[in-house]
Amino acid sequence: MDKEIENIIEMAKSGNAECQYKLGCAYMSGELVDYGIDIDMQKSAYWFYSAALQGHYMACFNVGIMFEDGVGFKQSFEKAF
Repeated sequence: MDKEIENIIEMAKSGNAECQYKLGCAYMSGELVDYGIDIDMQKSAYWFYSAALQGHYMACFNVGIMFEDGVGFKQSFEKAF
């Protein structure tokens, strides 16, 4: 695995909201599948939610959309808004 990606993963695990958001994006898009990060909407939701709890605005947006669509979370219009 690429050193930069390893650093992002470690920083995400340590609570860095921006790295949590980036990891959520990677799991959602599959852009890092060549590095062993396959598309996984549950993991994407986990990392977006972790970043959202810290106020990361794009993560908050993505969590809302995921709740609305029932992707990575059980569908909940209440939680989506």
